[in-house]
Amino acid sequence: MVSVPGGVRHGIRNTSPSPTMILIAATPRIYEFFRELAKPYDPGEPPGPPNQRDMQRLIGLAAKYGYWVGSPEDNDSIGLAQI
Repeated sequence: MVSVPGGVRHGIRNTSPSPTMILIAATPRIYEFFRELAKPYDPGEPPGPPNQRDMQRLIGLAAKYGYWVGSPEDNDSIGLAQI
């Protein structure tokens, strides 16, 4: 279990080659962010990393909701390789 206080920069990354699931208990605001970010499940679409359009959508929604998205330099500074 991880508890992240509001306003703290953080990140979650699946570094395994397999898909994963995460259960999040969150505030209504971040719930709306994730709900708007989500896309319908398509059993015909293989799981995989986000594409460029997915990432642009994430960045746009993060800006809309006032959430921070780490730059490649931010990620490098804490040892997270670019996807």
